[in-house]
Order: sequence, then C-alpha cells, then structure tokens
Amino acid sequence: MASSRTAAEGALLGLSGAAGARTTGSREVRLQAACDRFYGRHAERNDIAEELEAFYIEQGGFLRRADLAAHKTLIEEPVAANY
Repeated sequence: MASSRTAAEGALLGLSGAAGARTTGSREVRLQAACDRFYGRHAERNDIAEELEAFYIEQGGFLRRADLAAHKTLIEEPVAANY
C-alpha cells in the first residue's frame, strides 16, 4: 500500500508542477501558481486539494481542504554554491 501512496503523491506533485509550467511570469509567480493549485487556493484549479481531501477522508484522516488553503508557502531564492 505504501508504494501506491507514493505513486499517488508523485502524481499530485507532477500536477502541481504542471500548473506552474502553464503560468507565465517570474519564478515566484510560477511557484505560487503551483502552490495555489496544490493547496486549493486557485479558483478554477483546485483539483489536487480536492483529491487530497478525499484521500484523507477515505483514510480516516482529519486534514481538510480549508487546512490546506490556510498553509502559507515561503518562496525563497534557491541556494547556490561554487565548488
């Protein structure tokens, strides 16, 4: 069961990344679009949050879409180093 859950999580992460890929603008704008879709804050694209909520309910979990939407993602500059 753990492997199917990992595959589902990977699929959800791929979908949220696709939201950022369809969005134009700066890195921050694209990352925010992906976060908004994943956490259910996008008005038209909130399918990932809906699927997560359904999964949590099915598994007897307590996390809901409103909890996901309340999450704030801090977007920082990527770390870079010369070596």
